[in-house]
Amino acid sequence: MGGSDSSAVWDPILYMGAGAWLGILRGELWTGDGSTGKKPIDMDNPVGLLPLLEHSRVAVLAGLESRGRESGLPPGSMASLIPFGALAHCVAETQSNYWAKAFLDWVSQGWDAPEAIEVCDYLSRSSWTSQEVRHKASHAMHLAVETLYSG
Repeated sequence: MGGSDSSAVWDPILYMGAGAWLGILRGELWTGDGSTGKKPIDMDNPVGLLPLLEHSRVAVLAGLESRGRESGLPPGSMASLIPFGALAHCVAETQSNYWAKAFLDWVSQGWDAPEAIEVCDYLSRSSWTSQEVRHKASHAMHLAVETLYSG
């Protein structure tokens, strides 16, 4: 049987910075460079997606939407591939003020999913976070809850 398996073709979908790309290989999310998939994303603990938080939430979602349109996919299809809830929990597990601050920037840009609120609550009460992060997390949690339940 001849032919090629198109799912085995590396398809970079979003630049994450420092030469790293998020892409699809064999029907799964991977990180890689512009030409090759290097490592699959663990959908339960997506540490490889943390660099997305270094970019604005709006820019990441717009980039995913644009790439989806180019591929002829329905709106929201590319974003639905990203395990954002697991990414929120991954931030908490890193116990890093750097990733906590990046996460809180996303929350301040409208990330009001229940997982994001849960992680804000956790960050606001954690002894390993800086005072700045605890205050930002508490504030972000209250705003996110207000936004989520006001509509």
